[in-house]
Amino acid sequence: CNTIGIVVYNADAENWYKANIEGKYEGKTIEITGYCSGGAVAAYLGLKYGKKAYCFNAVPLGKALQVNSANENLIHQVSVNGDFMSDPSSLCCR
Repeated sequence: CNTIGIVVYNADAENWYKANIEGKYEGKTIEITGYCSGGAVAAYLGLKYGKKAYCFNAVPLGKALQVNSANENLIHQVSVNGDFMSDPSSLCCR
C-alpha cells in the first residue's frame, strides 16, 4: 500500500505530524482525515504540508485559509445533513 492515512483529533497535531510523519514515508501518499474540530486541523495540516485532507463536518477555517484552500485540490469537505456541525437546526426539537 502506498497511502498512509492519518486521523487527526489532537490540538497538537502539527507537532505530532512533524515528529511521526514528516520525512519518514518517502514515496508514500499521505492523506489526512478529521471530523468536527479535527476536520479543521486536518484542513490546516493539508494546506501547510501540501497533503490531501478529507474533512468530515469540519469547523470552518478562517477566511484567509478558505481563500487559499479554494486554489488547491487538497481539501475535500464532506458535510452530512443532520449532523450538528453542518446543520445546526438538527439540534432543535421539532
